Amino acid sequence: MKKNHALREIIEENINKIKELEEQLPHKRIQKAISKFIYFTPQTILSLNSLFMLVQSLLGEFKHEAENTRKLLNAIPDTALSFKPSEKNWTTGQLASHIAEIYNWYPGTLEQNEFDMAGYKYDKGDISKAGNIVTKFEENVKVAQVSLEKTPDASMMQMWSLKMGDTNIIPPMMRIQAVRGFLMNHLYHHRGELIVYLRSTGNTVPGLYGPTADSPNF
Repeated sequence: MKKNHALREIIEENINKIKELEEQLPHKRIQKAISKFIYFTPQTILSLNSLFMLVQSLLGEFKHEAENTRKLLNAIPDTALSFKPSEKNWTTGQLASHIAEIYNWYPGTLEQNEFDMAGYKYDKGDISKAGNIVTKFEENVKVAQVSLEKTPDASMMQMWSLKMGDTNIIPPMMRIQAVRGFLMNHLYHHRGELIVYLRSTGNTVPGLYGPTADSPNF
């Protein structure tokens, strides 16, 4: 009896979520397809319930990877900040500052349907000291987490774009794609570059997904 009651609650919750999502999706064909999902077996309903936990899933990854970013930024000595592998590359300080800044893009991505860089302003502060970059990162990551925590799952299916005035930088896509690509994968890409910078300057590389060549007994 208790199991049936719990299942009924899950079904009702997901039907309400589907209806909310239908109202926000722009394409009738997608709306029609989602409507069919109301008629699910109990097993599929339980799977659907996990589908509507997008933000919770992203939040778990966000927190884990923020800690990895923190490790990496804290591994940068002041002596490495001016290094750059070529004239076309950023310096270590500029790259690290950019990594810290990406977290400041979460509100513009999660709370706006159009993120216009023409009106975007950011004070990177003094990047001549590695500690200043870490401080800016800590400020930005708090802002990013708050923005992600208050984002409803349904809004992840809304369309989002990045602009510079009248010019499209990133064409319209679902917000979930922007979060994954523009924010998260973008950050991971630059962290990989920063690891190469650290190695190239003879500095220790912290383990992010297990031990590195600098780890004892590795």
